[in-house]
Amino acid sequence: MGERENSRIPLYQEKKQYEATKSNDRPAESMKKTVAPKFEVPTSFNFAVKSEKVGAFKPQNPTVSKRKIPQNGVYKGPNTRLRVEAELRDKNQLLEASNLELYRNLSEAKENIAKLTQKYTGLEGESSELKKQLEKCMLFLETSNIDPVSGEKILETAKQNEEQRKEVLSLSRNLQNELEVFSQKASEHRLQMQEIKSKVRAQQEEIERRLKEKENFQTELQEMEKALDDAQQLLDV
Repeated sequence: MGERENSRIPLYQEKKQYEATKSNDRPAESMKKTVAPKFEVPTSFNFAVKSEKVGAFKPQNPTVSKRKIPQNGVYKGPNTRLRVEAELRDKNQLLEASNLELYRNLSEAKENIAKLTQKYTGLEGESSELKKQLEKCMLFLETSNIDPVSGEKILETAKQNEEQRKEVLSLSRNLQNELEVFSQKASEHRLQMQEIKSKVRAQQEEIERRLKEKENFQTELQEMEKALDDAQQLLDV
């Protein structure tokens, strides 16, 4: 730690008394006289101007004005000074320990950053190498007319697709023709069915008409038989 530094805390020590003979003869000189600071009035002072910068009184002896006066008359002796110095030493030790811990953490963080930077550099080199290889592969596939997804040649695939498209078109056309023929036949069958239905309806109407005529004929026949029976009975009488 080195030599002990002088404390900066102001101390107010007890005033030493002079010898008994001197204190008895001259009691007024045993107390330290308080020197009042002398103030100088500046030449540029103006009482009409209200400003803190203009006309400020300055003491001749600045050390007297900077002297700290103890609050509430609290007396700080040697024990208080030692206690304050011990507290300050403890605080300094704690600060030094925390600084060492922070320095250690900073060193570890720097080491980790260096390792990560090295790894990133290696990965970046690998990535650039892979990009170069990928570009070479794409160039080879392009020159060979090979699809990179399916792995087949582009021209052959295009031809196959064209053939399949033609087959699909022919099939769709044939199917469309068949559908047209079927719809035409269906319309013809529909007309035939309508004609058959109309004929059946006419035959049913004719049958009903003939049944009615038969019923009427039977009714007339019964009436005629009854009239003959009545006439026969009259003849018999």
